[in-house]
Amino acid sequence: MTLGAVYDFAEDKDGVLYAGSTDYLRGLGGLYQSIDFGNTWKYIGLQHHGITSLAITSNDDLLIGYYTDTIGYAGIINFNKLTTSFERLVYSKIEVYDLVVDTNNNIYWATKWASDSSLIIKKSTDNGLNWEGFSKGLDEEVKKIYLADNGDMYVINQLLHAGTYYGGLYKTNEGIYNGVMSKPKPEIQYYPNPVKQAITVKTGLDSGCRLQLYNSIGMLVLTQYSSNGNEVLMDMSGIDLGIYILQVIQNETNINIKIIKE
Repeated sequence: MTLGAVYDFAEDKDGVLYAGSTDYLRGLGGLYQSIDFGNTWKYIGLQHHGITSLAITSNDDLLIGYYTDTIGYAGIINFNKLTTSFERLVYSKIEVYDLVVDTNNNIYWATKWASDSSLIIKKSTDNGLNWEGFSKGLDEEVKKIYLADNGDMYVINQLLHAGTYYGGLYKTNEGIYNGVMSKPKPEIQYYPNPVKQAITVKTGLDSGCRLQLYNSIGMLVLTQYSSNGNEVLMDMSGIDLGIYILQVIQNETNINIKIIKE
C-alpha cells in the first residue's frame, strides 16, 4: 500500500503502529494502521488531512495533529481504537506541527507562529478542552518538540532568515513545568551559495557530523559523513539545478540551510 508522504509514527501499548501522511492533495493523506510490525498497512481515515504529528495518551488513545485540510483549517483529533471513532478536539486556522503527551497526560501543541510567543507551544491539562500558553521566551517557528524522561523539553526550530534556512535547538531551563526556553547559538558558515560544483560547510562542531541534501519535494539526494565536523566539502556537481535544503546533523543539533544549485 502507498502511504504517501509519511510525517510521523506512533506505537500504542499493544504494539499497534500508526502512520500519519501529509499527502492530502493526492488523496493519500490520512491515518494508517499496522498490526503486524509494519509489514502491512490499513487505511483508517482522514484522507484529506495533512497529518504532521501523532501521540499516544495515557489511556492509549491516539492524538492526531494536522496542519491543513481541504479548506485550509488545522486541528487536533482524538482516535479511540476500541470504538474506531474520531473526536475533534481543536479546529482552527492555527497549524499543528507537533504534539507530545507527558506522564501526567498533559498535551503540548507546537505551532509555526503566534502573535504572543508564549502561544507558539500551548499546553492542555484537560484533554484538549482548554489551552494555555507555555513557550515564554521562545520567539521562533517550531518544527518538533521532544520530552525527555527527566521532564526536560527540547524544541527544534527552522527559521527563514536573510534568504537562508537555519535551525536551532532549544531546551527548557528547569523541566517542562516552567516553560522558559533557552537557545544555544549555532554557528555555521557555508560557501559558495549559489553553488556550481561543491559547497564547503564550516559547522563549528568539534565532533563528526552528517550532511543530508534534500530536493524541493523533500527527497533525499545526497548523504555525506565526516569524522571531523568542523569543515566538510560536499560535491554537488552531479545533481540537477534547483533549490535544495542541506541538513547538518550532529547529536541533538539539526541545522537547515537553503542551497541553490546553478
